[in-house]
Amino acid sequence: MEKECPNCGKEMNVDKYINETTIITSCKFCHRIFKITYDEKKVPNNINDFNWGAFSLWHLWGFWNGMPILSCFGILLGLITNTFYLLFIIDIAISLYLGLQGNKLSWQKKDWSSATNFEIYQKKWNIAGIIILCLFAISGFFYGILLNK
Repeated sequence: MEKECPNCGKEMNVDKYINETTIITSCKFCHRIFKITYDEKKVPNNINDFNWGAFSLWHLWGFWNGMPILSCFGILLGLITNTFYLLFIIDIAISLYLGLQGNKLSWQKKDWSSATNFEIYQKKWNIAGIIILCLFAISGFFYGILLNK
């Protein structure tokens, strides 16, 4: 995907994904905004979708989606959260943020071979995330039953 400003030739930021062929970008240096439309599919269909894998498995998801430092931070945060319970709020905030923005971040951070490959890969993460959430819900339900006996 083109990342150079047509005006000054410097690096541009992707501000918004409209659909699979259209993006809105802005130049960091000359501050111009561009709407770029491609002839072929350059952006995944699921770029604006909620990412259940990033939401529920963000501690691991970052390793495979171009953000290993984030995952290392998540694992460290998970270890510390057992001692300081207020850090759990940070964990939930990061989960929500990655659920909402995870596809965009992964598309920007990792060099994907194609939009279709990205869609297939994130669909697998979504299925894994939903399965983990269901398992946690079921185990929490049975744990609650055991506590009430």
